[in-house]
Amino acid sequence: MFPMVTGFMSYGQQTIRATRYIGQSFITTLSHTNLYL
Repeated sequence: MFPMVTGFMSYGQQTIRATRYIGQSFITTLSHTNLYL
């Protein structure tokens, strides 16, 4: 039970980190597109 919770927590952190990274790159691309249009 306990190792499952620990693995789930680390998986959640990875997902949050990936989502944040994708969001940042998406916002950067968006602002660059607005700059060049």
